Amino acid sequence: MTLARRRSSPIHVDGIEYRWAVSARALSSPEYVLLVVQSVDNGQRIVVTVPHRDRYLNIEGPPPPDFNYDAITPSLVRKIMAAAVDAGWTPDRPGTELSFDLQPNETVTLR
Repeated sequence: MTLARRRSSPIHVDGIEYRWAVSARALSSPEYVLLVVQSVDNGQRIVVTVPHRDRYLNIEGPPPPDFNYDAITPSLVRKIMAAAVDAGWTPDRPGTELSFDLQPNETVTLR
């Protein structure tokens, strides 16, 4: 499954172009969903749940420590991609999507 160019960003790793996109599950949800796919092939995709602090909610007091991802950056996407490869991700071959949870310390755990 490819991602639309208009709603995703390119990222190049080892000379290969991938696309990534972020969406909120719901306006009040405390997490984002990050998708990563190789841009030209219909290969296996990564789906990562990323905790975040929703700026539109009125949260009293300091946010919980696991809500520390205000922005998903290309460097974070690269870390996630490397962890997915270690877990068996095959971006150039079709397969069941790999689902991960991103932990507060930037470790990726397979769901």
